Amino acid sequence: MSEERNEPGPRWWRWIVASAAVAVVLAGVGAWWLVDPLSVDEPKDRANAMQAALAIAFGFGGLATLG
Repeated sequence: MSEERNEPGPRWWRWIVASAAVAVVLAGVGAWWLVDPLSVDEPKDRANAMQAALAIAFGFGGLATLG
């Protein structure tokens, strides 16, 4: 006879993934707020500001993935 495990598996990784996702979203919002690309008048400057905000957010995403 085979015995089935009724015990749940380790759920700590779900908390890590959720915490990393929250950190990335907060970093993106914070970077957007710091750079504020919508307040720039020139389209080229607005694109550069948006690129900087997204680079900061994805940088924190990379750090969260490595952590």
